Amino acid sequence: MPRQDRVVFAKGVVFLAAIFLAILYFLEYNGSLMRAHTAIWKKPKRWQLIAPFILWGFIITVVIMLVRIHSVN
Repeated sequence: MPRQDRVVFAKGVVFLAAIFLAILYFLEYNGSLMRAHTAIWKKPKRWQLIAPFILWGFIITVVIMLVRIHSVN
């Protein structure tokens, strides 16, 4: 896998993670962007504390897989 492909893939994963988190906030506050935006700055709920760690774990796993694929070639 060429370096450019890995960079595009990594950017895609980060973009999808950001979209996923935004959708979670949007759905949590019944589709109101204004309420979701103001709620981000208030005391977070339990899932809001856990979700970024899960997303970062996924991103780190993808990076490790890409490094291993690259080292084999």
